[in-house]
Amino acid sequence: MSDQQVTLTALFKQAGTAMRIYDLGRRIRAFSADEFERIETQATPYPTPYLQHAWIALLLWNPKSADENAVWFLKLPLDEQGFLLSAVRDDIVNRLLQNVQSSIDGVPTEDSLKENPFAFKPSDEKMALFHAKAALDNHQAASAYYEPVQQFISQPNLDTGWENLSLQGLADFVVRLEQSGNEATLVNVLNQLPEGLHAQVLGLLEHAKPCSDLSEKLLQQLTEALSENRDPVLISLLIRALSSAKTESHTHQAIEAVLNSSAAQSAELLAAIATRCENALLEPTLLTLFLEALAQCDAGQNAFSRILADLMYLPVHRVLMVQALRSSSVSDALKQATDQMFGPHFRQPQ
Repeated sequence: MSDQQVTLTALFKQAGTAMRIYDLGRRIRAFSADEFERIETQATPYPTPYLQHAWIALLLWNPKSADENAVWFLKLPLDEQGFLLSAVRDDIVNRLLQNVQSSIDGVPTEDSLKENPFAFKPSDEKMALFHAKAALDNHQAASAYYEPVQQFISQPNLDTGWENLSLQGLADFVVRLEQSGNEATLVNVLNQLPEGLHAQVLGLLEHAKPCSDLSEKLLQQLTEALSENRDPVLISLLIRALSSAKTESHTHQAIEAVLNSSAAQSAELLAAIATRCENALLEPTLLTLFLEALAQCDAGQNAFSRILADLMYLPVHRVLMVQALRSSSVSDALKQATDQMFGPHFRQPQ
């Protein structure tokens, strides 16, 4: 990269604009400024690509007044090795420079990228979680919807009124599990939550890091769901909720149990494992079980190729999967699916 090229990080630093960058792809997490600058300068590939793109949120504000802020949601294409395309970065920088007159105290307005071809709108769930995480990271108060959720979940009667709880309040609660005894409260009532509220909480938990007690409770629910042949959608939600558990063994136990069950035929469930539990698939035994299940899932070759292609954008996973797919011990079903995706010469000795 030449000295003449300008990165977003350098542009905002020069303008005196405070910036925080979030990954909104597989799960929501904040990047450090140094980490994102390495991505921008192509010193490192994007660490968590999703559907061959980097899904990011840029939160910008005036250091003198955090209330003066703007948020951009950008879906940036990556090359086949997972690096950010410099042409895309340069296009966004040029748009910002052309709209600098619309800035307020160094903070460009959200309209600055109104015609930006890389913009995207997050789902309601991710939008709520982003706002919850951004408020927590910036030491700001949770939304006004947070306390009603706290009060509801702490009460013994959970049968009525949950439909009135705000998604934003639930996101605030999940993001602040480590505060005010929230996690212990959730552990105590998790088995009592109405079905709809239970599903909402599970979907949000994938962006948190459940403690050992909570992940153990989730694992118990998963075991029961598998033994009762429950809906794969519920099992998928439980897997997602366990994906970032602080007790890593709970995540591994959950995935192994699912892959050794009849539920492993569900392409939706396998996609949840691939997109939310990708780190667990670095374990060779789990990776082999996953690949074998994927080759025999209910959605056929199309699901096998799409899910595998997305995983192979992760550099370490790519190496491990190629090794596993070329193993002499793979099943005939996995051989056939691999041949259809890569061609008959893929498995020949290199």
